[in-house]
Amino acid sequence: MNNKQFPFKMLYAMETGATENDVRLEIKNYQHYMFEYVAEGAGFVECGRDKYYCPESSVYFFQPGGDYLYYHDAERPWRKIYVIFEGAFADAMAQSYDLKDKIFFPEQQKCLPYFRELLHLKYNSHEKASVLVHHIFNQLTQDQESEERVSSVIHILKTEIELSVNRKFILKDFAAKRGVSTTSLIGKFKEHYQCTPYEYMLQCKLNSAGNMLKYTKLSIKEIASMLDFNDQYYFSNLFKQRNGVSPKKFREMR
Repeated sequence: MNNKQFPFKMLYAMETGATENDVRLEIKNYQHYMFEYVAEGAGFVECGRDKYYCPESSVYFFQPGGDYLYYHDAERPWRKIYVIFEGAFADAMAQSYDLKDKIFFPEQQKCLPYFRELLHLKYNSHEKASVLVHHIFNQLTQDQESEERVSSVIHILKTEIELSVNRKFILKDFAAKRGVSTTSLIGKFKEHYQCTPYEYMLQCKLNSAGNMLKYTKLSIKEIASMLDFNDQYYFSNLFKQRNGVSPKKFREMR
């Protein structure tokens, strides 16, 4: 079968880095399929009300008819490999692998060799490209169960953090007990709650500190110790930074 008749066409396969001109890229009613692999750095993808934080080694998937907004993390500008394709075979793969509503896939290092190989194909090598894209579809589908497991674990993680304001919490130990990577947990947690587990833990501790300042006569030193802050002055500075006033002033304002 020649390329003109083959029901799959690879339009582009390129590697690119973030620039000042792609701070925010918006696509309305996208016309093709596109896989992008985040090789370095991180960024964000928005589709409707959904927002995804896409760290290194993750993949996101754009489909015909979708509206998307995507941009790099200013602190960690991304470098990506993207593949754009179309055709009846592409439609069939997206449908058969049930990825119609799926956009974000974390921890996809196993997909990288397929993206690398696509970069080296000639643009008329549609049959070879379709095989490699099929491998990507297959790999993403295999990892869906793992992703769903991580999604359920982050809700447990949120509760565990809330219960750990008075003691030391080690994310690495939490992840190891549940057989998931800390990278997956951090990325998925940020995707759902727009902050890292560490940032959420600090906020929980400071919220608890505010309640103790309001409703107890504990000293600032005692409160800092109870919330597992080793340094009273670090606690006071952090509290003022987040709340705009020092713990002492906060207590006086109650």
